[in-house]
Amino acid sequence: MRIFNGRVVDGGVIVEDFVLPEGAMVEVHIGDDESDLELSEEEEAELETAMDDIQRGNYVTAEELFRRLREPTNVRSSAEGAEEY
Repeated sequence: MRIFNGRVVDGGVIVEDFVLPEGAMVEVHIGDDESDLELSEEEEAELETAMDDIQRGNYVTAEELFRRLREPTNVRSSAEGAEEY
């Protein structure tokens, strides 16, 4: 998955600095000028890394996340008080 900015021209999406392959499936999010997502180069790199992880199957499903959240927290006692581990 890649994220690009573009504009609608004559009913079609024109992407800046990239030619979309004919027949490519796209997901379009329409935003106004006040809600545009602006990322720093570091944030964009982090997002691309995360998307690559997802493509490789390295993620937790919502079902698994909720299951983990419902598990009791593991707590152990120590001389300094309780710690989570």
